[in-house]
Amino acid sequence: MSGGRSYGKRSPRYSRTLKSVFKTAALAVIGSGSLNSLRNYYDSLVSRGMAPWDARNKVARKIAELALSIMASGKLYQAGRFEKCKAVSGN
Repeated sequence: MSGGRSYGKRSPRYSRTLKSVFKTAALAVIGSGSLNSLRNYYDSLVSRGMAPWDARNKVARKIAELALSIMASGKLYQAGRFEKCKAVSGN
């Protein structure tokens, strides 16, 4: 409201449930004791000076990107392939 006038309710343009799923998956990957490609990705982002919360968001986005590509192609996830793509794209 502004000046007694209501401009309507703003609705989010994303699924809160999916956002929660991907952010929780990122926390699980980062918090796991074992080293994996996504954990290495997080560590490299933090070592380059990125804030930990921004790095967690970037890992969550990467998980969403991987999930979409796996669903679209129908192929299984291969960690080595992710490492090659990361090196080529520079992310």
